[in-house]
Amino acid sequence: MGESTTSREGGTSSDYWRSMDGALYEELIREREGNANQAYQQQEAFLTRFVLAEKARLGRPVRILEFGCGFGRHARYLADLEGVSYAGYDFSEKMIEPLRARPPRGVDPDNLFVGADVESAVAGRRFDLVFTVSVLIHNPPEKVPALIESMARLLEPGGAVCLVENQMVPVSVFENMWHQGCWLQSYTEHVRSGLDLHVGQGLVDTHDVYLLRPNGGIPTRHFRLQDGAPLSRTELQAMSVAKISAWAKFAQRAVAQGGSALSETRLYEAQELLRAERRRAQTRKGLATLADDLASLRAWRSDVEKREAGAARAPAPAAEKVAAPAFVWDDPADVHWTHRDSRFSRVVHVYHQQWHGIRASAAYKPGQKLAITAERTLRAGEHADLIRAFEERLVRVAVFHGYSETADDIAQVLRRAFGGAISMYAVWHGNTSQLHGAYEVEALRRVLRSRSEGLLRGIGCVKPGMHLVDRHIFPEVLLCMPPLVEAGARRSTGPRTALLPVPNDWRKNFYTNLFAAQASPRISRVLVTAEFVPVSRESADKVLRVPRPDRAQMFRLMRESDVVLNASLSECQPMTAVEGLALGTPCLTGPLGLGSLDAHPYQRLVQVRAVDSVAEVRDAIEAVLDARDQRGDELGGMMADYSRILCAEALRRDCEFLQP
Repeated sequence: MGESTTSREGGTSSDYWRSMDGALYEELIREREGNANQAYQQQEAFLTRFVLAEKARLGRPVRILEFGCGFGRHARYLADLEGVSYAGYDFSEKMIEPLRARPPRGVDPDNLFVGADVESAVAGRRFDLVFTVSVLIHNPPEKVPALIESMARLLEPGGAVCLVENQMVPVSVFENMWHQGCWLQSYTEHVRSGLDLHVGQGLVDTHDVYLLRPNGGIPTRHFRLQDGAPLSRTELQAMSVAKISAWAKFAQRAVAQGGSALSETRLYEAQELLRAERRRAQTRKGLATLADDLASLRAWRSDVEKREAGAARAPAPAAEKVAAPAFVWDDPADVHWTHRDSRFSRVVHVYHQQWHGIRASAAYKPGQKLAITAERTLRAGEHADLIRAFEERLVRVAVFHGYSETADDIAQVLRRAFGGAISMYAVWHGNTSQLHGAYEVEALRRVLRSRSEGLLRGIGCVKPGMHLVDRHIFPEVLLCMPPLVEAGARRSTGPRTALLPVPNDWRKNFYTNLFAAQASPRISRVLVTAEFVPVSRESADKVLRVPRPDRAQMFRLMRESDVVLNASLSECQPMTAVEGLALGTPCLTGPLGLGSLDAHPYQRLVQVRAVDSVAEVRDAIEAVLDARDQRGDELGGMMADYSRILCAEALRRDCEFLQP
């Protein structure tokens, strides 16, 4: 919270916040979010957009300070923005303790400040943006002008103060005894000469936004935040009517009820804190019994699978084999190329370290990343560490990409620890042609069973039409996103190169792609990453076998090639296709069945109908090379346009599926 405050009854609001346990308040916020409180998501979305807009306006990285940072709800997504340096201030050491003890990625503990006032706490540091969220409402009106001025004195030239606070009122009034005193502040009264006030309404359902910019010492001018239009005194009064009218009705009821209204407020607040404390106790109890719970769960699962008819069960991984870490959060290789979107800041994508294609697909999506091992199930202590990490990272949604026994264990444990506070979903990355294998059948049965039992809130697929298999499957196909890479200069000279980065199996149609590349008269070199046995000596000198590259090396090979080959017999959405798209190298695929996206000129260029025809794949290679040679700029624009459409549509569908 912010500075020392005094409640209307003579008690101190500052005592309330100074004694509040930051971890308990964090649990309270998690419960409110679980009750569909949309204001928190709206705050996060607005602040992300605004911080990035300020960075763009200034044309450089920015330093931001959160005034009243508490346990770090906003720190955990703003500090992760590229080109943003986050700092937090609070007057309560107890409130900031969870953030100081477990700072998220991008937060330097040396940039977390505690003190009686903000200026002395930050000791001369300056910022491009200082912001608050529901802090000034806990300060009596006579203190607010000085607090605003103290924030303004911390600004770099061109900086701003952003207040996400109570909805606009014409005069400051006491609202209720929530948290030992809440006021509706009139910021048109509180902002003094030297600052212009921009008012934003409708950006957050329960709050208004007040943006303050220094104006060189002249009297305050008022503007509408969204379009910069000047606001007259009459317009400001009109914008204040709705909230003050609602307050007047509330005050009338409170007067009529006498002391009972105050008692009800205190009772509700106490009940809310009690529920949060009970949830913490339940989580601690769950941690203590994890070993027994896991043993019971695995015995139950074994009995169910024995009773179910169908494919034989695949061998379980060795329980004690430790060839990989149990789990890794935000591995650098996974987050380096990820898209950023504030709507997914509390979403975690869970995937297996050893399932490389699925791992890449999940890694490029916006959100946090959790890579779990596919080699064994996790031990009780490892599950306990995961639960603590989910708490610290304020996770609201967990998405399992691929659903093994290890993933199902984690989902079961999360449900027991957090109840419905964390929504869980699964994405199946397979297709029906793969169900000839027992393991794939069992994996699909497992995920459908978890959905029907209510453990999972939804199932999504990357292959169209899967909702016809089971009514629980989300009807729209989820789209894979390309990696977020910087545009680089392409090689303009040298031999024409085709890259064949797929495994040597029937589904990937390896030999058809290889023979087609060898048959293309303009291809001088074919880079192959899989082991294979040569069949014909003709054009064999074109083929160069390269060791299986890591992701960064694969990107370099793609960027240096003229065409990537993945015209496979059975496919969902090959990652090589979206990676090549991002890197500017067209990738041939079979028909993908992506609806309107298939009609895009780029997809018409790269999709091959008869994928088992060497001649048709060769002709598709020639068409790509013609496009590169004869209309290179048009091809680049075509790929950029398709990438833009694909990313926008992928995010729309993910939002509809996950409701983050």
